[in-house]
Amino acid sequence: MHTLVILLTKAEDKEEAISNCEEFLEQYGEGDVWDWYVIGGRWDNYLSPQENTEENTYNVLPLADCLEIVRENIRDMAVIVDKCLKDMLEAIEKEKKGEDGISSAYYASLYSDAKYNNFSFDSMVYDITTEEGEILPANTEGYWAIVIDLHN
Repeated sequence: MHTLVILLTKAEDKEEAISNCEEFLEQYGEGDVWDWYVIGGRWDNYLSPQENTEENTYNVLPLADCLEIVRENIRDMAVIVDKCLKDMLEAIEKEKKGEDGISSAYYASLYSDAKYNNFSFDSMVYDITTEEGEILPANTEGYWAIVIDLHN
């Protein structure tokens, strides 16, 4: 399964931003959060409505240049939090009735990660500089946004 994550990082340039993201993602590999990942991937050029050319790919951009797209993804995260809570409550009801299904503890874990901004497969925007999910830095100067296609 693939998921989109926009990682935010403070960096001097595009190359440093990519390096920061790769270093951050290393600790979550081997199935902890992802089996493999690629910059862009299914979400190639997601950060810009402009036409892509060989010289311009829109997978790594200064945050100020794609702020509204990042904000949209932060709003979408609220929907995921609500869904995780709903799934957990439904699983609890099934468990009370003795019905089989996915454990409520599984959904509780997803809910906790989403609600409290822990990096996970369901993170949509994550600031690797401050390790705060779904929160934009007050000052976007020097920040970059990187589109990551995570697979797990």
